Amino acid sequence: MNSPLRTTGQGGRLAGPLAGTEHGRIHVLLVINADSETDVHDRLAADPWADTQRLVTTSVQAWNLFVGADRLSTARVA
Repeated sequence: MNSPLRTTGQGGRLAGPLAGTEHGRIHVLLVINADSETDVHDRLAADPWADTQRLVTTSVQAWNLFVGADRLSTARVA
């Protein structure tokens, strides 16, 4: 997959499948570090899989990391 979501550079990402499918689609949770919901939508829209509807965004939710947040801030400096 040649995808902007594949890299782990700026705006680190985590992804993994969720239980359940709908119409043959696998539900996946993506955790993306972004400044805004618009930024998330723009980045997902730039993914080549979005053009073929292999990647379909159904919702974007804000999430505040409490446990381990201090490790993320130091990891970005390195």
